[in-house]
Order: sequence, then C-alpha cells, then structure tokens
Amino acid sequence: MRRPNIKSSLLLIFSGIALLFGLVAYLAVDGLRKTNGSTEEIATNWLPSVQASQAINLAMTNLRLAYRDHIIAQSDAEKKTREEAIKVAEDTVGKAVDAYLPLASSDHERELIKTIKESVGGYIASSSQLLVLSRANKTEEAGQYLGGEMRSHSDKLKEATAALVELNVSGSNKAAELSKETFASIEFELFAAIGFAGLLVLGAVVFVLTGIANPITGITASMRRLAEETPVRRSRLLTAPTKSDQWRKRWRSSARPRSPTSGWQSKPRKTATGRRPIALPLSSRRKLTPRNGCASLPRVSPPV
Repeated sequence: MRRPNIKSSLLLIFSGIALLFGLVAYLAVDGLRKTNGSTEEIATNWLPSVQASQAINLAMTNLRLAYRDHIIAQSDAEKKTREEAIKVAEDTVGKAVDAYLPLASSDHERELIKTIKESVGGYIASSSQLLVLSRANKTEEAGQYLGGEMRSHSDKLKEATAALVELNVSGSNKAAELSKETFASIEFELFAAIGFAGLLVLGAVVFVLTGIANPITGITASMRRLAEETPVRRSRLLTAPTKSDQWRKRWRSSARPRSPTSGWQSKPRKTATGRRPIALPLSSRRKLTPRNGCASLPRVSPPV
C-alpha cells in the first residue's frame, strides 16, 4: 500500500480535527437546547399549572370557611359581613379556574379543568339555599345542608383538583427526569467525541514526529556532516595525484632497470660505411621498436 504524502496526510488530519470540533460544538449546542427546552417547559408550563391548581384548591377552602362563618354568625350585621366575604371568595374561585384555562396543554388536563369549573358552578349555585337557612338562624339545618347537599359538589371538586395537582407534579417530574437523561446523554457523547479528538491529535503528533520531524532532523544532521567534511575532501583533492601522474608512476614501475651502458653508448662501433650510428637513449629505442612483427627501422647516420 502506498504511503500518503505529507501534504495529503496533514490535510486529512486537520480536516478530521476540524470536523471533530464541529461535532463537539454541535453536541454541546444541541444539549443546551434540549436542556433549555426541558427547563423552559418546567418553568412556563408545569410550575404555573401546579401553582394555579393549588390556587383553586386554596380558594375553594376559603369559600367553604366563608360559608361556615356565615352559619355560625349570630347578628345580622355579622352575617352581612360574612356574605361579603363569601362573595369575594366566590369571585376568587372563578378567577382561579379561568386563570388555569390557558395553561392546559393536554386533553386530560382540559377535561379536569372543565370538571372543576362545573363543580365550582354547582357548588356556588347550591349555596343560595344555605344562605337562606343561615339568615333564618337555622344553624343545624344549614350545617346539615352544607355537609350533605353541597358536599357532593365539594367532593367532586376536591377529586378533580387533586387529580389536576398530581398531573402537574408528575409532568414536572417527568420534565426534570428528561432533562437529567438529556444531560447524561450529551455528557457521554461529549466525552466520547473529546476522547476521539484526543486520540486523533495524538496520532497527528506521532505522525508529525515520525514522518516529518525525524526525516528533517536526519537531513539536517547529514548536511551538517557534509559541511564539516567538505574542507577535508577539498584538501585531499588538491593534494591527490592527477591521472597523468598515476600513469607515469605506473609506467616507471613497469620499466626494466637500466644497466650502466643501457643509456647512451660510450664507444659506438663504426659501420661498414665508416659512419658511426646515432646512439639513442633506451627509452627512444623502445618507442621505435616495431610492433606486430613489422620490419625494423633503418639506422640513421649522423650528418657529415
């Protein structure tokens, strides 16, 4: 398998690191968005619904206490004061129920608030008979009516209110659990992405050290050694013998040793013509020696 070059490797490494950082950023932003959605749902839906349902329950309790205070009141002035308090309590209950209507986010929740509204209307409508008995100072009959006839509406209202509160509390708990699960999931994904990014960065560092730094270090060391050895080689080249010197030395080593009379002849003999032959050095004689079996060269006589 062909090894990728440095340019392609660095491009792939930095592209992978950029993609991983983008993935980490996306996971972080997505986790924050989901957590913010769960928190916003708890803050804007479930908690206001719990508060509104508790407000309905509290207003109904105050209304029942106002009816009881009217029954036990002795004077007409005191009963009139209690009737004003009853009127205020009835208005408070109606407003609490109306305030919950925009917060209903499911069909079951809408059915419960509808039941509560009907029960509140029936409870308030049945209070007219109670007030008549209380104004006539029929305390015992008014008490029986409050605990008998009106109690059916009150119990129905109490059950619907309790179911509404439980629904809101369970909804807020589910939103909190979802927020925890989202946080745990995003945390795991972030740590996994960070770990993978760390491994990629570690691999990139190893590649840079082994594929780039080490070769560059070797090349630098080689160039340094070459620079240090260059003057020595230059001096050797300047003092080294040339090729002609080498051939001359080889020729001298292969030549036969000369005798005392092998150079110039001291007393050359005369020829038949009476002329003395020219005495040549041994080296010249070798140069004039025929080759390949050719005839010998004629002797050269000195001029007269």
